[in-house]
Amino acid sequence: MKTIVIDTSSAAASVAVVEGETVLGEFFIQTERTHSQQLLPMAASLLESLGLSVRQLDAVAVCVGPGSFTGVRIGISTAKGFAQPFDLPVYPFSSTRLLSAGAGVFEGIVVSAMDAKRGNVYYGIYRRRVQGVETLEEGILSLEDLKTAILERFAGERVLWMGDAAATVIDSEGQSAHEAAHKAAHEMVREGLWFAASPALNVARASGFADIREAVSVRYDAVDAEYVQKSQAERDHHA
Repeated sequence: MKTIVIDTSSAAASVAVVEGETVLGEFFIQTERTHSQQLLPMAASLLESLGLSVRQLDAVAVCVGPGSFTGVRIGISTAKGFAQPFDLPVYPFSSTRLLSAGAGVFEGIVVSAMDAKRGNVYYGIYRRRVQGVETLEEGILSLEDLKTAILERFAGERVLWMGDAAATVIDSEGQSAHEAAHKAAHEMVREGLWFAASPALNVARASGFADIREAVSVRYDAVDAEYVQKSQAERDHHA
């Protein structure tokens, strides 16, 4: 099954095409240009380089959040554009869940944390075992509150942080309770098992795409964003 995977939930935009558990190709870019300018050309270039047309795709996977409000909307609109003409199934996925896929063979608690501005992070907490991944909690908190909550809730457990807030946590002080977990995290970095890039890149790996295969597909017109919080415009309007 050939699936195009789209992620525009962060400052970076990424598109991947997978078939089964094989990554056929992946484009990842982070520039000052908006996603609306770069996403379609990226997708078109990737498909052209693979010698594929949209008609040859079997499914579409798209990040529905949390993340950039504008970015998520652009990604979903693009996914719908691919899916509608050929009635392709769409697999929505969580950006934080797919970031956790970068933990590879790590077993324990994985915390995905993405910058949500104003000192906050979008986060997901997952328990990874050989049997699979369990979602414990997803939401938005200040980074300090999330760090405190993780220390209290999972004291004594192996904890691995993923995402663009990970380095801040690992290098910060007052984390002695998770010294072993931090050592494990640094070992993951050295072993090349640390993927803090985009969900599209992670979903293209077997561990990430397994989540998508287990998910329930929806029709293109049923895909909706999961923002976690109101957009800045909505907050300003109600202020």
